[in-house]
Amino acid sequence: MREIACPTPRSWSPAEDDGPTRGCVAPRRLHGWHLGGAEIEELFTVPSGGGEPCHVAVDPTGRLLVATNYAGGSLAILTLDPAGGPAADGLYPLPAGGSGVDAARQDAPHPHQAVFDGDLLYVTDLGADLIRRYPGARGPAGQRGAGTARGPCRAAGHRPDLTRTPDGGHVIVANRGVDTLGVVATGPEPRQVAEVDAGVKWPQHLAWSGSRLYVAGWDSDAVSCFDWAGSSLRPAGIAVRCGEPGWLLAE
Repeated sequence: MREIACPTPRSWSPAEDDGPTRGCVAPRRLHGWHLGGAEIEELFTVPSGGGEPCHVAVDPTGRLLVATNYAGGSLAILTLDPAGGPAADGLYPLPAGGSGVDAARQDAPHPHQAVFDGDLLYVTDLGADLIRRYPGARGPAGQRGAGTARGPCRAAGHRPDLTRTPDGGHVIVANRGVDTLGVVATGPEPRQVAEVDAGVKWPQHLAWSGSRLYVAGWDSDAVSCFDWAGSSLRPAGIAVRCGEPGWLLAE
């Protein structure tokens, strides 16, 4: 196991692309690293431009990095140069106003995650109870209601807190607070088929490596692991112990 320093990353995420550049967020800062085999090189640290940045994503070309500023209600967008460093940046506020049954959390836009799908960018906005859609990072192209009374928090199938199984037939959901993993069968009528102990406290993030699932246990200072057996999770013990693991990147 190797460790790299990051100043107090209370909420952060690996950029979920296939390129070598990975990013994370710390209070009001964005940090980028280059991963090349066993080597890790810090590329940049820049202001996020807003409060409580909580997620980052890199577009399929590797040229744009987008961070969601939860408290600031905005998107921070970095144009990356060929070496992976920031060449230019911009700040894009989301439309004002919130909507939902939880007035305390839905009084204003609160972007929680950014996900690239081809040349489209989807942003889950908990405060407005919407999934917003943009053409890349160039500007609004419309928005889509999320169809949930609680507000969208994470986009299905893009790992944080839930993830599809390698065969695509099930979704694994991390239940923080009760410290369990729910196994949900997909299809026209999704249904929960199992719930198992997560093996750690406060399962923050899930990541696959082949058929093995790793679970970051923030309050356990450990990462647990499970083997996927086609329709169930088999506990495989503690993979590694480390301080407050928040997000995982498995290769």
